[in-house]
Amino acid sequence: DGLVRVRRRLPILALLLFAAACAEVGRPPGGAVDDIAPVLASVSPGSLATGVDPDMPLRFEFSENIDRRRFSRSLLIVPDRELTSPKFDGAAVSVQPASGWPADTVVVWVLLPSLADKHGVAMGTGHTGAFTTGEQLPPGRMVGQATLEIGRSSCRERA
Repeated sequence: DGLVRVRRRLPILALLLFAAACAEVGRPPGGAVDDIAPVLASVSPGSLATGVDPDMPLRFEFSENIDRRRFSRSLLIVPDRELTSPKFDGAAVSVQPASGWPADTVVVWVLLPSLADKHGVAMGTGHTGAFTTGEQLPPGRMVGQATLEIGRSSCRERA
């Protein structure tokens, strides 16, 4: 009697197992298209910060998760330092040099406008900032020479 009940339920069990094997876990297709560019919400240390600890990470917080593959290619730092792998924490990313920021040095960072969110929407606007591990920022001044070349006039006198 018990064997008959098992045999009757066997096709139902096989059908359930087959359906479960075909199921896919994931987000259903469709939904709204993301066409909003990510926004840089904050940076730490802040721009023009002084006395920054050489071991402090540079942390960027965005309005949404960004494309991890593009991040390293979209960040420029001067002076050039070997960085550890970026650490992603939701919409925040932290980077720091393997051997710390150089002592008594101004560090300039640039985020290129090509940095995109995880849907491929680029920021479209670049950002830049600077901080120093020294006690104060050096006075801003430019030294150099500019040359202005005046070419021939495009207006000529008619004879």
